[in-house]
Amino acid sequence: MSYCKKGFESMNFLPLPEPNFFWESGDGDFEYYEIVILGAGMAGIGAAAKLIELGYKKFIILEAQDQAGGRIRTITVDGKPLDVGAQWLHGKDNALYEIAVKYNLLSDKTSEEGLGIFVRNDGEVLDEFLVKSIDFQIGKILEECQRFVNDIEFPTSVGDFMRDKYVEYLDSCEDDQETISKKLDLFDWHVRFQVIDNSCHNLGRLSAKYWGSYICLDDTAHYNLKDGYQSLIDVIIDELPKNSIRLNTEVNAIDYSNERWWGDLKGIQFVWKTDTVLEKDEEWMKHMTGFDDVFDHPNVLVGWVGSDGVKQIEDLSENIIGILCTKRLRIFLKNVCHNIPEPTKVLRYNLKYMVYEEFFIFSHALEYLYVGLTFPPRDSEHSSVGIHFKRVNSLFCDYVEFLAPNIRTGKT
Repeated sequence: MSYCKKGFESMNFLPLPEPNFFWESGDGDFEYYEIVILGAGMAGIGAAAKLIELGYKKFIILEAQDQAGGRIRTITVDGKPLDVGAQWLHGKDNALYEIAVKYNLLSDKTSEEGLGIFVRNDGEVLDEFLVKSIDFQIGKILEECQRFVNDIEFPTSVGDFMRDKYVEYLDSCEDDQETISKKLDLFDWHVRFQVIDNSCHNLGRLSAKYWGSYICLDDTAHYNLKDGYQSLIDVIIDELPKNSIRLNTEVNAIDYSNERWWGDLKGIQFVWKTDTVLEKDEEWMKHMTGFDDVFDHPNVLVGWVGSDGVKQIEDLSENIIGILCTKRLRIFLKNVCHNIPEPTKVLRYNLKYMVYEEFFIFSHALEYLYVGLTFPPRDSEHSSVGIHFKRVNSLFCDYVEFLAPNIRTGKT
């Protein structure tokens, strides 16, 4: 199991919202939190650690099991730790490696895998030179597959590429049928090894295009933790706020309200005070009248930008427009509406050219600009907006949800 800190550093984090989360325990009590993290596996506690790094501590982690760690579990056998989940740390360019070094958790002994004798099911032990030569060929093939990450054309899958290249290799050899049979059997072993190593159902579902997107430069050995992987989980948890993890708390349902955040309001019109001064990237907003309801689209608001505002907004991305509009709505409506989320989509539409490319494109020559903000219906599975922790190799793959107002839980 690997963790790459660079994955988080490259992410754009949206501004954190106002508190809008509560969860109901099995006995009917309610507790309120700004962020709820589902699961205390490596993804969940890693997300929590990142939030703390960003200076944010108002969260709760709900874990169904009786201990944190997820698939990581260390048991004791014969008085020694035995990992029955994740077993090794791969490479030094790895935030978990840095933590393990900091707390002196690493063993001075490293491990390898796929070593020893290779024996067929008829009892024949395959020749060591043959085994090493096939290992070398597979290594060459997989290294060649790494180049497709920057290519426009690429094979369908890692499995297809491995098979085709290995057939080319066999065709170039002048072997007898028995040797070819042994080489095919060894190829089958390497396919099974890669399936397990990459946690996939089969190599036909493994992307050849992105095979080269993850390279572990220091992968010649696997680092062991002298007290087991659980020791790594424990030191990370020790850095979290006290009582930030609720164990034996299974999430049974996420209850989304059907109400949109602006309720029955037919619109929100901006009345600017004459002495209002905005930041440069927000000056265009003084050319807005505000936002109105949209017929037959209950979760959409439409705003109009005119005059010099159209030119000023030209270089802003849809994402930035959404963030700025939400920021301003929160200021205008601080005494009216609370918990205003980021929009799920922003559409820009000019009435002169009507050009459409996923979003409507506008020109600075136009007299006015349509800005549409789409907000998540709270009974939708797409209601999660805000910070998302996406999978990067073995990076934290869980996410944090902001919009669900009610997480219903029960004791396991």
